[in-house]
Amino acid sequence: MMKAMDRSTQIKAMASEQRLTVLRLLAEPQKHFGHQWSADAVEFGVCMTLIAEALAVAQPTVSRHLDILKQAGFIKVQRHLKWSYCKRDESAIKDYMDWLGTELSIN
Repeated sequence: MMKAMDRSTQIKAMASEQRLTVLRLLAEPQKHFGHQWSADAVEFGVCMTLIAEALAVAQPTVSRHLDILKQAGFIKVQRHLKWSYCKRDESAIKDYMDWLGTELSIN
């Protein structure tokens, strides 16, 4: 079970349309980032630079959004050479959705 502070970080992460867009894009990396040449987008993740391009925002802006998603546990970030790649953590997202459904249900 996650601590309340962790849940508040997750709620904050989900409170941004741009961060939700990132999660939507990363749900189908082949569809949205199939042109990535440096690593397999499905297996390895998507380069932060391509995510910034998809959102039409500057690199520092996307880095801030991705850091919040990482703190919330919704994405995993790994470095390879000079790039950082992001991939959704499906189990963390499912856990959050299950928790939210339980919190909002009428008992």
